[in-house]
Amino acid sequence: MNNRKPFFRNFFRFYNTYFKTNANQLSLLIHFKLSNHQLYFMNEIDSIDLVNQATYQRIRRTNIKGKNGIFKIENLPIGTYNINVFLKEFNVISEQVTLCSNCKNAVSFQVYEHRNHERPFISVEEMPHYGNNTVAIETVFQHMLSAHEIEALKAYSNQYTIILYLTHKNKLSDIVILPIETPFELQNLIKHKFKHIGPWFSGRINGKQIDNSIEVKINF
Repeated sequence: MNNRKPFFRNFFRFYNTYFKTNANQLSLLIHFKLSNHQLYFMNEIDSIDLVNQATYQRIRRTNIKGKNGIFKIENLPIGTYNINVFLKEFNVISEQVTLCSNCKNAVSFQVYEHRNHERPFISVEEMPHYGNNTVAIETVFQHMLSAHEIEALKAYSNQYTIILYLTHKNKLSDIVILPIETPFELQNLIKHKFKHIGPWFSGRINGKQIDNSIEVKINF
């Protein structure tokens, strides 16, 4: 009987790390513009690199087929990604995109015929933030916890990273908690508390609301 305990312990650890992290697989739609005209004739991407800003996980896809200039990258976890696309015909400006359950999950790349073209200036008018800027989010979160809840969280880890994914309509879409192996009951506790904090603002770039994410460090 005792020999079975390590098996079940390892199984649930595997379940928690693999199935939980792959539960929310999303798709990203991509298209390209040359002088603000969509390139409908394109039907293949040589390669694409996506790097998750929170976990630094790198995803590389090659020889991606598209239709009418639209490409679909499937099976991507929730996250904010820095994306580099490589094409033989054009120079492609790198982009950043946030994927979440209720986000647009689409990105448009500006391409240039000359390889030495510099990246255009991007104006960030407003960073993503919590509505009450006078109080830090982590302070509000900790004040919402009971003594028993604090002890339960501290017993597992002294530090958590909570990533909040916001839509361009300032709605909280998803919450990802690191370490990813955090037990379900603690993840549910953290998510329940953060869902009652707000309002949220996703930020503004070049005059437009964007899908975005906020990373919060909680230390005990």
